[in-house]
Amino acid sequence: MRDRQLTGWDPVTLLRGLAHPWLPQASGLLAHDLAERTERPLEGGGISGSSRRELTTVNYVLSRTGSTRR
Repeated sequence: MRDRQLTGWDPVTLLRGLAHPWLPQASGLLAHDLAERTERPLEGGGISGSSRRELTTVNYVLSRTGSTRR
């Protein structure tokens, strides 16, 4: 990982990278928190269709891995 500044990472790419099936095993509380946080903009609306699709995918991955269990 040469780019320690993460200059090439937009927020959606970063979230997509974090939404990996191993995350709940590494940090269940973090996965749970991220799942809850990705639900908020989905419920509130006001985001573009493409952002909604991306967040829905991220939320699905975080939620389906059992991350809601603490």
